[in-house]
Amino acid sequence: MSNDAKLQKLLLGPDWIDLSFGEPKVVMSALFRQLNRFGDPFKMPTIHDLPKWEYQPAAGKPDLVKILEEKYDAKIVVCNGAKQALASAMYSFKRHGASTIFYDKPYYPANPSLAESVGLVWSDQGSSDSFLITSPNNPDGRNCSNLDLIEWRYRGPMIHDAAYYTDIYLPDDQLTIPLGDIQVFSMSKMYGLSGLRIGYAVAHNEKYYADMVNYIEMTTAGVSAASQDIARNIELIFKENPSYYKEFVKEARASIALARKELERLDPDVLEMVPCKSNSMFGWFKAGPALDAKAAKVYILPGELFGQPGYMRMNIAHPPEVIREAVDRLNKHKINACIKE
Repeated sequence: MSNDAKLQKLLLGPDWIDLSFGEPKVVMSALFRQLNRFGDPFKMPTIHDLPKWEYQPAAGKPDLVKILEEKYDAKIVVCNGAKQALASAMYSFKRHGASTIFYDKPYYPANPSLAESVGLVWSDQGSSDSFLITSPNNPDGRNCSNLDLIEWRYRGPMIHDAAYYTDIYLPDDQLTIPLGDIQVFSMSKMYGLSGLRIGYAVAHNEKYYADMVNYIEMTTAGVSAASQDIARNIELIFKENPSYYKEFVKEARASIALARKELERLDPDVLEMVPCKSNSMFGWFKAGPALDAKAAKVYILPGELFGQPGYMRMNIAHPPEVIREAVDRLNKHKINACIKE
């Protein structure tokens, strides 16, 4: 079974705490607090507005694309989530002669299957002819400086998976800049709207643009017009009201920082936290000998999915009280070391 299949959303019992899927709940809450100032930013098109219900260009709905191209000063391809954006970028690299791609461990679980689906083979960084750099990284929050990311670009064609390269998850002193040949962003992580299924690729190197557009047309014939309308409205609100965007970022960052503080109470025999310099929405841990997440009814993901057995990933982008309850349960249900032996 592929890592993608193992990451499918599960329906757990009502008394479980689900910290598995990468849904930044506190980011969504912060977003709604700002958007509510504008009445109904999610207003749906009606039957009287028929063009909005029709197929849209494969590159994206023109009004959303225009806003994003002005934001990044580059060509944009709107995709069905960041996963499709990554696939379209890898497909374009393959079309332009790449045969291998490097990505580091631990990695986003979809990377192997996405690369395989377009005919790219993983290779170590010394012999690869293309590169996928996720920074800040999922799952462990590792983060490259902008200078380090620029240096990666000189090794060969580079995709920057920038799902977490936003003001919420980056270190305080790191600014966002154009990086790589293609940068991939995610509305799921940027605004907490996982179910919207909107991601986009920024083609800093335009030679890859047409192949990415063709990939979207071949695989899904474009992206939901209704979802693109919502994304456009959010971008427009924050473009016209930058102070509200700053408030949104401040609230979301603070919530994640408070949740991370709760992790310090974890018994290291249960989960030993790996230090993280970014404001990652994930906790990354060495699995301790006393871990019994099933008995605690706390759903977290094993490191095998990310290419690093012996570790666990926890989504901490939940209200701090949820993380506090999860920590209490995990500590309470620790396996007695003597019994385990």
